[in-house]
Amino acid sequence: MSDRDVKHYIGVLDIYGFEVFEHNSFEQLCINYANEKLQQQFNQHIFKLEQQEYEKEKIDWSYIEFSDNQECLDLLEKKPFCIFSLLDEQSIFPKASAQTLTEKYHQAFATKANVGTNQRGHKYYEKPRWGNTLFTIVHYAGKVTYDTESFIEKNKDYIVPEHITIMEKSQRKFMSDLFANFWKKNGQQFGAREPRKRFGRWWLENFSIYKCGLTVQGLPEPTDG
Repeated sequence: MSDRDVKHYIGVLDIYGFEVFEHNSFEQLCINYANEKLQQQFNQHIFKLEQQEYEKEKIDWSYIEFSDNQECLDLLEKKPFCIFSLLDEQSIFPKASAQTLTEKYHQAFATKANVGTNQRGHKYYEKPRWGNTLFTIVHYAGKVTYDTESFIEKNKDYIVPEHITIMEKSQRKFMSDLFANFWKKNGQQFGAREPRKRFGRWWLENFSIYKCGLTVQGLPEPTDG
């Protein structure tokens, strides 16, 4: 059964680990973005801050080289031109499609080797040889090729205000704190339907590792039994 044959579906996001499948869609992009943020948090605390402290205390040590994934994160989240902002832009236009979205990505980020004279090439973005709805991101864990088919439809899935109210009233402090300021922007309170946030934008704003105040811990993956 192809994706076009499916009329109804339920998407479940599991952000435990980095994902790469034969077919990678919007869910995998969101999951892998979250894991890029986790990796950045790890780099920040384990490498950057620790080594700055060593320098401050004049400790005799050898500098540890590490792969900084900030440029990959910029490709995904840094305005005005990034993967998520261009998706939001295309979600506004009635005639936008997976093909037009992919073309926007290629125009903005494809390397010179792929498009000849493009000077805006991004080293963490690649244009696959085949497929007019495919693009590749070079994540810290490896390359992932995404299919933009259904990206726009899934991004248009606005957050339901009633769902936010339920989460705000959660007895778990982490969950209630996470959704407490959902309708606030720059300290100002907005109505429950203004502004209407698309899923991709909400994911960026509310699942930032730094914003959630998470710390890096080694947690075992749950197993059956």
